[in-house]
Amino acid sequence: MPGSRFAALVPTAVGAPSLPAALAAADSPDEKARISDAFASGLETSQLVGAAAVLTGGLLAALLLRRAERAAPGSPRVPCAGDAPEQRSGTAA
Repeated sequence: MPGSRFAALVPTAVGAPSLPAALAAADSPDEKARISDAFASGLETSQLVGAAAVLTGGLLAALLLRRAERAAPGSPRVPCAGDAPEQRSGTAA
């Protein structure tokens, strides 16, 4: 994803596939600035896509865990270290 975004934003006169090659082929400081901006935009896009994927995975995991908990209401509860003593013994007050 960042490679295609970078390649799309690099000036066509440069036409290099990588950042070092594009910076070496740039003739003016203005072209170098546009190439740096294109690279930064590609990184920003890939970070945004990655963050969205992590968020979606977390929401999906929460949904599946909640669904599994609802599907088996009669199953015994596994005690956790943070539970109150009455919850650990299996009797509710």
